[in-house]
Amino acid sequence: MVGTGEAHLSHLKSTPVSPGWLTGVGPSSETADRMDLSTVACALLLIIILPSEATLQRGGVRRYMSTRPLDNQQCAYTFVVPQAEGGCPYQQDPPSQDFTNDIQQLREQVSQQGKIINGMASSIRASKGVASAVQALENGKRVVEDRLTYLQMQMLKDEANRNAHRAEMATLEKTIMNQTLQYVQLYHMYQELMAAYNKVNTAMENQTATIEALMKTVGGLARDREDLTRQVARLKKTGRHGSDRHGGSRSSQTRQAQVASEAVVRIGDIEDIDDGVGSRVSQVTQPQPQPRPQPKPQPKLPKGNYTWNDTLPKPRHCADIQRAGKATSGVYRIYLPDHHDNPVPVYCDMDTDPGGWTVIQKRANGTVNFFRNWAAYKSGFGDPRGDFWLGLDNMHLLTGRGGYKLQISLEDWNGIKAYAEYNSFKVDSEDNKYRLRLGKYHGNSGDALTWHNNMAFTTKDSDNDPFIGNCAGYQRGGWWYNACAHSNLNGIYYPGGYYSSRYQDAVYWAEWRGGSYSLKTVMMKVRPTGNQALT
Repeated sequence: MVGTGEAHLSHLKSTPVSPGWLTGVGPSSETADRMDLSTVACALLLIIILPSEATLQRGGVRRYMSTRPLDNQQCAYTFVVPQAEGGCPYQQDPPSQDFTNDIQQLREQVSQQGKIINGMASSIRASKGVASAVQALENGKRVVEDRLTYLQMQMLKDEANRNAHRAEMATLEKTIMNQTLQYVQLYHMYQELMAAYNKVNTAMENQTATIEALMKTVGGLARDREDLTRQVARLKKTGRHGSDRHGGSRSSQTRQAQVASEAVVRIGDIEDIDDGVGSRVSQVTQPQPQPRPQPKPQPKLPKGNYTWNDTLPKPRHCADIQRAGKATSGVYRIYLPDHHDNPVPVYCDMDTDPGGWTVIQKRANGTVNFFRNWAAYKSGFGDPRGDFWLGLDNMHLLTGRGGYKLQISLEDWNGIKAYAEYNSFKVDSEDNKYRLRLGKYHGNSGDALTWHNNMAFTTKDSDNDPFIGNCAGYQRGGWWYNACAHSNLNGIYYPGGYYSSRYQDAVYWAEWRGGSYSLKTVMMKVRPTGNQALT
């Protein structure tokens, strides 16, 4: 390839160069004529590019060579052009190289590289911050994951607790339902027992009436027997004396004997009737099974303190008796409003300061049964010297017009005493179920009665409390029940204090000794205030 090019250059030295040469590169002119357009383009490209390619200086000859091979081309040649004296007629030698621009360019490139390096340094610092942030985020992620794991465990635990709670609630609901069912059954049983008790009580009252009628019959028969006995004795005496005096006739003696025989027969018949009545009375009076023990017979009230000087106004309460000069506690008669002809025996407490207290209820020895019906609580029962209930009618007559205060004295089985006092006390009429009206409390026993304020009175046969059942049936005594009670001074008298019972049915004051403690002595007493005390 080089040799071919040198041959062509020697040819060019003897042949003027013309533009037609440019189009005729090749071994001969015939070959040049047959070159296609691609060959011409390749030659032009070589002429244009050669000055910009690498230049080699060898012995005064400038060699231009292409460093890029041309595949499958016929114009890959190297041309060696001798350098003429005085310089190349075609191209002047380049002047001495000035590297200022290159240095400036290099400085600019260095400056740009510095900026790039600074940017990269900033990026690196930012990357370090990002790495720190990423590390912090990783730490936070671990904390959050730990917290999430804890919360998940807590949720599982709470869910387990809720499941256990639901199971417990279901069990509790079943228990409540069972207890409610048992309560309903017990309530029905209680109603049936109360109905049976009322029947037994009615039968006892009928038996009492029968006993009274039989006793009257027995008394009449006894009188008839005595009369007949006297007649027989008189007839026998008359017949004997007549026989002695007059010798009598046989017919008259026979007649007297017949009368005497008839009288003896009549007396025998009366005795048979008397025996039959006695057996009937004994059958009626046999002890019958009762749901509750009957109260012991009460002693008759002494008459000494009942007398009153007719010249003085009739006392309406114990304060009047105190003002009349009676300073000893005991049983006295008072005259309630609108009932001046029927004095009522009451116990007057003259010892508790300031005295003149009228006792309307008292529990002291347990000899009186307080589990009674409405009629008994209405009229009153017991002994003013011992266990006593004045009666709701009498309480209304005494306090119904107002102007009274109430004091309740309490004593336990250790001799410790306490009291509760209310500055006003009133009992409504029967039309309003003897409803309780109380004022403000003060004392040292705790207030266990205000919760019962404005409540109607309830007994075992008259349920007036707001509870679903009859509180008097559960607590074994009549009282102004709410639902049911903080106090009940009419319950069962249990000696000794603490008692064991299925119900809270003792004589108790919950705010002092609690509902499971039966008190030894309780006393409800009233005293007039204001105009009632002065007039």
